[in-house]
This record gives sequence, structure tokens and C-alpha cells, in this order.
Amino acid sequence: PNPLDAGALTELRFGESIKNDPFERLRLAVVLHVQTRGTSDVDESFVTPDEWPEPVRGMELGRTVAALRRMEAAGRADRRRHRARADPNSGYDLAVIAATPRPSKTRWGRLLADCGFDWDVAVKDRDGERRYQKLVEALRAYADEAGDALLPRS
Repeated sequence: PNPLDAGALTELRFGESIKNDPFERLRLAVVLHVQTRGTSDVDESFVTPDEWPEPVRGMELGRTVAALRRMEAAGRADRRRHRARADPNSGYDLAVIAATPRPSKTRWGRLLADCGFDWDVAVKDRDGERRYQKLVEALRAYADEAGDALLPRS
């Protein structure tokens, strides 16, 4: 079945509220990305295509997802930092109040997770891995052209 047709969207329980609710539009965009691309690992430069339904067409999904994952990672780091500093007699509530909020713990965050969104993807060093892969590709191209991979020191 086509994940973009009206029947499939109705089955996913998207109604009229999607026009006024930015979180519902985000959820729809994530669902469509997972269904059409097979992953919730959205490249930071990804903008939803014109073929997608009107409410999400042209959305900067990559930037939105990256910001959410950064906020989630900051919240996790805050909780670890506050937990480590908290006095055992002071209670855990202080650490929870002082920590950065975690989007995955909200109602809409759980809805995103239910439709295939992976909050942990940002924890992986995707940018470092991409840079490494580009360096490897450049080195291979150099080796193909120069006949070896010995780089000049100058």
C-alpha cells in the first residue's frame, strides 16, 4: 500500500487537527519518512518533498529532528550530572526539576516513538562517521590517481 494515500493516513489516525497542531504535522512527517525511507534517521538537510501531503510539504524535517535529538541528549546529560552531584539525603526531585526537559518523556514524544522514531540516533557520532567516510573516499580517490596512498608532507 502507498503510505501517502488518504486511506493509509486515516488508518494512522490523522484527522483535521493536523492543520493546526505542529506536533501532529511532525508526527506525520516522521511516519512518512519511516515508511518511505525505512528509517527515522533523518539527514539534517532533509526537507519534505512536494509529493508529500499538504500539511507537511516543505517542512524542514531534518533540522527539526536534529534539534529534538540534541535537546534529548542534553536532558540525558543533565540528569546524569545532577544525579552525580545530588546529596543522597536531598531526594531525586531536585535533580528532576533542575534538569533540561527530555522530549521523549512527553505525550507527543511517546507518540513519535510509537510510530518508529528513534530518540537514540543522535547519541551516535553520525557527523564524525560521515567526516571519516569522506576522508576515506578522498584517500581512495587520491590513491587511484597517484597509484599509492602515501600523502606528501608539504
